[in-house]
Parts: sequence; structure tokens; C-alpha cells
Amino acid sequence: MMKKTHKRHTLEITPNLLIQIDHKPLTGKVILLSETELIFLDHFGYQLKITCENHQPVSIYDEAEDTEYPIK
Repeated sequence: MMKKTHKRHTLEITPNLLIQIDHKPLTGKVILLSETELIFLDHFGYQLKITCENHQPVSIYDEAEDTEYPIK
């Protein structure tokens, strides 16, 4: 289920697969990378799943919040 919020955030994935949200690096590691999905395991043991369509990210699922967010 996607929750609608009015908050805006920035997501950056560097070429060496470091992930930043709102210019703050996340501690953890990429555990899966495919053409349709990137799964990042954070230092608390929760996953962030970034889903892609046509080589573009379309949503992020945050396991810690049990919430999926659309990417615009």
C-alpha cells in the first residue's frame, strides 16, 4: 500500500552504490541489484527496496515503516 504524504525527499545512489537520503549517507550494504530492483540492508537489519520500470526508479519500499513511497 502506498501512503500519500506531502513530504519531499532526495534519494541519491552513487556509481559505487552508496545511498544517501536528503544528503545523509545510509549505513548498510546493497544485497541485491538487478534491472528491476535494488535492495539495501541498513545497519538495523531493515531493507529498502527500490523498484524500477524501464530503467527508472518508480517506488521505494521501507521495511522499517512497512510503507511504499512513489518516486517522482
